[in-house]
Amino acid sequence: MLYQVSRNGQMYGPYTLEELTRYVGTGNVQLTDMARAEDSAEWIPVSQLMGATAGAPPIQPPVTPFGGPVGGYPPQMPPVYAGVYESPPDLNWGLVLLFSILTCTLFMWVWNLILAFWANRIAPASRILVYYIAATVMLLIQASSGAHANVTHGNYYNHLAHSSLYGTISLVCWVVRLIARFNMRSLLEQHYNSVEPVGLRLSGVMTFFFGGIYFQYHFNRINDMKRMMSYRAAGL
Repeated sequence: MLYQVSRNGQMYGPYTLEELTRYVGTGNVQLTDMARAEDSAEWIPVSQLMGATAGAPPIQPPVTPFGGPVGGYPPQMPPVYAGVYESPPDLNWGLVLLFSILTCTLFMWVWNLILAFWANRIAPASRILVYYIAATVMLLIQASSGAHANVTHGNYYNHLAHSSLYGTISLVCWVVRLIARFNMRSLLEQHYNSVEPVGLRLSGVMTFFFGGIYFQYHFNRINDMKRMMSYRAAGL
C-alpha cells in the first residue's frame, strides 16, 4: 500500500510503508505530519500510522540532501551532501533527443558513454561503464563489418556467412546495451533512494525503450532540485 504525506499544505509521496518508516527514522518525515493511504480519504498523524507517539524523537539526525516537493519529500534542513556527490550531466533531454536524431543515434551512443563515466565516478564498483564500452566496441565492429561486406562479396556462401556474423554481433550488442541500461537503472534507484534520497522510481518499460533519454529526463529534474536547494541555502 502507498501513502501520501502532508505538511503545511504541501503534498509528498506516495511512499511505501517501508520508505515512510525510513524517512521518519532520518527525520525527513515528522511524526506530527499527516498521512493517508492512497485509497483512503482520512488523514491521520504519521505517529498513529507508525504506532508511535507524536513526541517521539527521530531515530537519527536528518540527513536530507535536498528537499523540494517535486518527486521528493518534505524539506528538513540545508543540503548537507551538496558538493560531495557530483551532479549528473545536465544537458536538456530534448536536446539529447534532437542531437541523436540529427546524427542518426551516434550522439546517443556518445552520451551514454558520458553518463556511464559519471556513474563510474559516483559508484566505482559498478560495471556500467564496462558494459557501455563493450556495446560501443561491438557497434564499431558491426559498422566495420557492414562496410566491408558492401565492398567484398565473393559468393553466396560468403554472403550467408557474413549475414550470420553480422546478425550475431547485432544481437549481442543489443543485449549488452540492455544490460548496461538496467544496471544504470538499478544504480540510480539505489543512489537516489539512499545516498541522496529523492524518492526516484524508474519504469522498466521506459528504461527498455528509451534508455539514456529517459535517464536524462530524470537527471534534469534532479539537477533542478539541487539548484533550488542551493538557492534556498544561500538565502536567494
